[in-house]
Amino acid sequence: MVLSKLNLGQVRELIQLTESLGGKRIIFLPLKPFGEDEVSTRYYQQYALTPKEQEAAVKEIYGYGSNLDIFYDEPFLWNLSAKHGFSLSNVDSGITIPEVKGCAVSYSMYIQTGGSVRPCMFSPEELTFGNAAQEPLEDI
Repeated sequence: MVLSKLNLGQVRELIQLTESLGGKRIIFLPLKPFGEDEVSTRYYQQYALTPKEQEAAVKEIYGYGSNLDIFYDEPFLWNLSAKHGFSLSNVDSGITIPEVKGCAVSYSMYIQTGGSVRPCMFSPEELTFGNAAQEPLEDI
């Protein structure tokens, strides 16, 4: 789940839903910059979590008491976690790409079953670039 101002209040509900469906793991990623164009920049500025919101999210996520393997994919927190009394999962390194600094959206593409093309699976519908079922990818 990509955390933003749009869904910050749904963290507990998502953890509960994952548990109720028999899930074993959940990954949270804070919204990261994903483009240099005006629309992407405006979206990030409007919906990215502030440091205080991010701190509150981490406390809520790890303070919930779930048996899920929970991973918060934000490398700058890894060094601070012990200092502030919470443990981040160390099962693996999340879904980051080590060679890429920040979000990998500039290097990825997500095509939904209906053909909608977005920069990544976590992108909102507003960032749909086109439909691969209706036009060539080269044109999108």
